[in-house]
Amino acid sequence: MPGKHTPPLDENALRQVEELAGYGLTLEQIAAVLGFSDRTMRRKQAENEELVAAIKRGKAKAAAIVGKSLFGRAKEGDVPAIRWWEMTREGRSERQQTEAKVEVVSDAETDARLARLMGDIIASRAEDSSAELDA
Repeated sequence: MPGKHTPPLDENALRQVEELAGYGLTLEQIAAVLGFSDRTMRRKQAENEELVAAIKRGKAKAAAIVGKSLFGRAKEGDVPAIRWWEMTREGRSERQQTEAKVEVVSDAETDARLARLMGDIIASRAEDSSAELDA
């Protein structure tokens, strides 16, 4: 409803925001739980540093809990946990890196190399045909 007044966020609401942010809910989802529109929630976030801090705190606490659990599993030798830890915490990746060396040559050199290759192919085919006739 346009112009509808929404109450300020009290300590209870801020604790709830922190908890929901820790569960990974988006700002829009948190707004829905609190009964606000997305627009109202964004406005409240722009106006209220405590709300911003509650969201950051919730996300940080969740990351710490999960990180502690993951680290514990990695210390116990859980290979997937070790790999995940290395990829997310140490900046490593499973992506393979490929290096290529590129040689820049003139058109004349390219033509000469192509002519040599074609000559080699023709000679190879001639040898194969000659060997078939001898057999």
